[in-house]
Amino acid sequence: MRIAVFSDTYFPQVNGVSVILGKMKDYMKQNDIEYLYFVPGDAAEPGVFTFGGAKFPLYPELLITMPGYHKIEKILNEFRPDMVHLATEFSLGWQGMKYALRHDLPLTSTYHTNFVQYLRYYGMPFLERPGWRYLRWFHNRCLVN
Repeated sequence: MRIAVFSDTYFPQVNGVSVILGKMKDYMKQNDIEYLYFVPGDAAEPGVFTFGGAKFPLYPELLITMPGYHKIEKILNEFRPDMVHLATEFSLGWQGMKYALRHDLPLTSTYHTNFVQYLRYYGMPFLERPGWRYLRWFHNRCLVN
């Protein structure tokens, strides 16, 4: 089995998503599951493709990446994944979703952080309703959440 994993957060940032991604990677190694991670940053490790980005003003530890889809598609066409997993709903998650839908691959996701709930604390409660609509739209495209 080959799995492509997309996340908008990764080590060295320590949070729930990065910890789970580390555990997933350990599990896949132990069970001979081939994987490729697509994440922000500059980690130099086998099976991990990184992309630079800009700090998100409301959450400076988070890098907003805008990788070229064609680069990702080329890498994945060579890797030939059996499925795609999305750990986050932002720019890299979008790229993974786009690839899976275009290539008719099973798509799974995990929901780690309730960003919509944070909007009121950042003075943007007016974005809560569209935020929930977006999250439903995003996760409803996945076979399993």
